[in-house]
Amino acid sequence: MDTQVTFAVYVPPKAGLPFLAVMISLDGTVSAVPFPTLIAAEAHNHYHAQEFEKKHQGEPHAYRT
Repeated sequence: MDTQVTFAVYVPPKAGLPFLAVMISLDGTVSAVPFPTLIAAEAHNHYHAQEFEKKHQGEPHAYRT
């Protein structure tokens, strides 16, 4: 099974709003987690990208960050 996931961090459009660590699956499922800083949101995505890689090791897949 091909699995593709995209990880992105969305910068808030104005002060006071959170950064969003977002994961988008090939089937269109979207998950977003708010963070107070860019660094925290990036760290969250990095961790989950590594976990995704471990879980799907040996399967044909792609992920983008």
